[in-house]
Amino acid sequence: MTDIFISYSRKDVEMVSILARTLEETGYSVWWDVSGLHGGQSFAKVIQQKLNEAKCAIVVWSPDSVESNWVHSEATLAD
Repeated sequence: MTDIFISYSRKDVEMVSILARTLEETGYSVWWDVSGLHGGQSFAKVIQQKLNEAKCAIVVWSPDSVESNWVHSEATLAD
């Protein structure tokens, strides 16, 4: 089971990479699509599964993520 699921816009990948690495260095297990999706997997199914399995979710709100349907969908699922 993952401790933290991170939802974000791909345009924020550099900042989210720092966030994920910092959380992992603190001892949390983190899932985000850069490290957890592999070719041939159903994106929507994996996202839903990982969100359901995570202990909590962090939604990274930014000018780009507020425009993302994926981020809104993930935030709703996490709620």
